[in-house]
Amino acid sequence: MSLLATLAANLFLFLGTLVFSIGALLGVLLPPRGHWPLRCAVWWSRGWLASARVRLEVEIEDEAAEALRSEGPFVFVANHQSLLDIPVLLAALPGPPQILAKRSLFRIPVFGQALAAAGFVPVDRGDRARAGEAFAGALRHLEQGRSVLVFPEETRSATGRVLPFKRGALLMAVRAGAPLAPIGVFGTRTIQAKGSLTVRPGVVTVRIGPPRPARLGSPAQRRALLEALRADVVRLSGMAAENAEVDDAAEREPGLGEPR
Repeated sequence: MSLLATLAANLFLFLGTLVFSIGALLGVLLPPRGHWPLRCAVWWSRGWLASARVRLEVEIEDEAAEALRSEGPFVFVANHQSLLDIPVLLAALPGPPQILAKRSLFRIPVFGQALAAAGFVPVDRGDRARAGEAFAGALRHLEQGRSVLVFPEETRSATGRVLPFKRGALLMAVRAGAPLAPIGVFGTRTIQAKGSLTVRPGVVTVRIGPPRPARLGSPAQRRALLEALRADVVRLSGMAAENAEVDDAAEREPGLGEPR
């Protein structure tokens, strides 16, 4: 089963990505503008999960369900363990949200143009000037009523433990006046580990918790809010935390939490 899932998922990753990327680019011509490219991204995500024989389970806590119906947009924050997290969350979340993605992905012919057409935001962690552009791009989506998905660990966890959070998601939420909605993802690392092409069929669970209002406050208050948000993600994901406190670097480097 693992061999078949690996072959099917990787074949879809190349051929399916090409087909849906072309569809996203053609969808730019259809009204409402910007709707169809993002829908193509969702269909691509569901196709990838089906080819990998991954069953997706979404659990929304009661307070979160009420907030998702009556509030928004949101800055969704999730733990990050696998490349599979991106299609899983695109398929699971309402909206769906815009995603901050590595700038290098936008250089891939056809696929990169499709990402741009869908409104995804390119991020370059090594370039502070461009990081500012990415922050502004994500902020525009929020101001236009579109939710944004951020991985505040800024990289995939090799152990599954939830890494320290950077503060970029918090600053973004404060600027836009948007709540921070915590998400726990469980199972993606078992299905496809970091750096591996092997896919093992299984179940992925996505749990969405009650949003927290974003308040800037003092440095100590910012740290406390990030710690509380990270604790939410740890609880929802069922994973352990890498250490007891949010990394002090979160106070020095804003970070944007792009998936990579």
